[in-house]
Amino acid sequence: TMGISGLPFKMKNEEGKEVKVADGAITDFMPTIDKFSITVKPFSDGLFASADVSPTEFVPGSYGLWPPQPSTIDHLYELGYRDMDAWLEEMLPERLAAAQAAFPEPAPELPPVEFECADDGMTWLVEVLAAVPVSWSDQWGAGGRRTSSKQPPEEEPLITGGGGAA
Repeated sequence: TMGISGLPFKMKNEEGKEVKVADGAITDFMPTIDKFSITVKPFSDGLFASADVSPTEFVPGSYGLWPPQPSTIDHLYELGYRDMDAWLEEMLPERLAAAQAAFPEPAPELPPVEFECADDGMTWLVEVLAAVPVSWSDQWGAGGRRTSSKQPPEEEPLITGGGGAA
């Protein structure tokens, strides 16, 4: 990384165990499990690795350091959904055919997964801002402080790409 993010910090996982985590942020890191992995790039920086799915509108990399307003996050969520949906429509049959050809035995039939999000997915912003260190002293653990009191920023204009309405 470039030193701004990526510094390891500690947080508690779902089981309550304290774990050390780090963000890859400004690196050329596109993890894959195998040749059938689908890579997704969240920003429109034009740098580093290319991905199978990238934003079709400009998404500044600074959002990785300073999250935008909830209204912009809503727009980015919809943009990501549309971009992934378009990729799936165009590329999924080809990817599935390649994966099925590589594995002669069919996968076992699994029950469908059900998920319900009661708060439209917005609770995470407040929880992340409360749990993740946002200053150098927080990241280095100065004074034993492990959480941030930072609140979500005030409303800002919605950023849209060409042809989109604000």
